[in-house]
Amino acid sequence: MLFIENYQDAKDYHNGLLKCWFNSKLYTETERRNNQFQCTIRNCPSCVKDRKYYSKTLHEDIRRLIKQNIDCILTGEVGQLVEFYETNSSLLNENSLEIENFFVNSAYKNFFQTNCAEEFLNLLNKNTCIYCNRNYTLAIVKGRTRAEIDHWLPKTHFPIFAVSFYNLIPSCHSCNHLKGAGEDAEWWVKNHKEIANPYSDKGTFDFNYTFSKSKNEFEITFENVSNPKIRRMIKENRLREIYSAHREFELRDLHELRLKYPDNYLKDLLAKTFSTSISEEEKYRLIFGIDKNEENFHKRPLSKFKNDIIKKLLSL
Repeated sequence: MLFIENYQDAKDYHNGLLKCWFNSKLYTETERRNNQFQCTIRNCPSCVKDRKYYSKTLHEDIRRLIKQNIDCILTGEVGQLVEFYETNSSLLNENSLEIENFFVNSAYKNFFQTNCAEEFLNLLNKNTCIYCNRNYTLAIVKGRTRAEIDHWLPKTHFPIFAVSFYNLIPSCHSCNHLKGAGEDAEWWVKNHKEIANPYSDKGTFDFNYTFSKSKNEFEITFENVSNPKIRRMIKENRLREIYSAHREFELRDLHELRLKYPDNYLKDLLAKTFSTSISEEEKYRLIFGIDKNEENFHKRPLSKFKNDIIKKLLSL
């Protein structure tokens, strides 16, 4: 898993436009004038398209709960979201269908995903899937999002967090559907502290592998897992299974560089193929098609995996 850093611009954009949207849905026109709310988002789609549509269907207790806790709902970290859910679970569960319609259908699908997700993902600026780093998430057609958005706390169990900033993870289609959803909301309440969140729980691990000569087979392994949350993340996001699917391609190619060529071939390839004027980062891009620096792993698929395997091969 990669980690999401330098996200303040995306967070400011998300918070500004959704506060505007919620303001238009939760308050009457008279109340909005009294609040003197000022939208700060240029060409805000809520101002342009949705401001006149005051939602009359919300139960008054739910409306009051959202008004009083809008900052937590929009920008609270995962621990704060779970605490909010536990405190208000009875009311939320009693009105689950109403909340799902308001947050999942109206706020997320009809407003955010349709009007804002493309710009939100552009501001996060991640070229590959946060979970697997094997698939590009680039925009192809104007108006289509460059990635899917996974809900770290599944919106199936927590519809009220469908547009919560720290709950929105840019991912590829495969990871969005492979990632475990847990058994129910209580499973996440119990286990959320044990699983790394890409925004807040940065940690390290190294890819490695074993090779059975008799079977001519590889097995993906993980080493130096410094944070138990990362270990749980590897399990819940099926990273072993995902990367096992690549072992007969990228892994075998790198492994055979070590088996079929002289011991120093890989080192010579990096040291002597190009003139000394070219940087090591540029060599990795040209030879292996990956980025070497951790902060740039997101730019090209499999950068983390290949870097770790190459490091292992160079040490043999």
